[in-house]
Amino acid sequence: MKRLSPSTGVAVGVGAVMVLALLFSGPLFEGLRWLFLDWAVLVSGVAVFAAFLYFLQSQWKLILERRSGWPYRAIMVVAAVTAFAFTLLRPQSPWLLEYVLIPGGAAFLALLAIVVTYRGLWMAFRRERAWAWVFAGAVTLLLILDIVRGSIGPVFLAEAVWYWAEHVVTRAGVRGLLLAMALGLMATGLRVLGGVDRPYEE
Repeated sequence: MKRLSPSTGVAVGVGAVMVLALLFSGPLFEGLRWLFLDWAVLVSGVAVFAAFLYFLQSQWKLILERRSGWPYRAIMVVAAVTAFAFTLLRPQSPWLLEYVLIPGGAAFLALLAIVVTYRGLWMAFRRERAWAWVFAGAVTLLLILDIVRGSIGPVFLAEAVWYWAEHVVTRAGVRGLLLAMALGLMATGLRVLGGVDRPYEE
């Protein structure tokens, strides 16, 4: 077993206090929990700012060296600095959220849906099995139903099929993913509390 370092002791101790604060109520645990949360927010903010400065430094170096794709890197750096300056000067303005983050997130989700669908079809047809055609047909049917619902309004059969796909298939898949994520986070947390994994030292 690896020798416990002071940072490991601090991490294990803080994690144990947070677990006890969630399991037991009391002014002592409650005060320590909020104190540690305030510290975590402060440290996270400093870490994000340091990562932002490192990002600018590394990208600026690649731009000066005229590496491959340097014009796109320059655009990215200008956009990042502009967004950061706008956030500092007008932190309460909804412009950045409404016109940058929300449209960018919607575009990213649309691109993600296309990529996931393409990769799913590619994996299905690569194995040359009959269920690949079933999967492709189901995806095509759902896309057609979504187009019909958005163009001509609700249709009885389309609404019934879409309701079943959304409330049965999609929710079951999302719950399975959330359950797997929760179990993975619990296992990772127990390994950190036990001193087996030490991501804060790497």
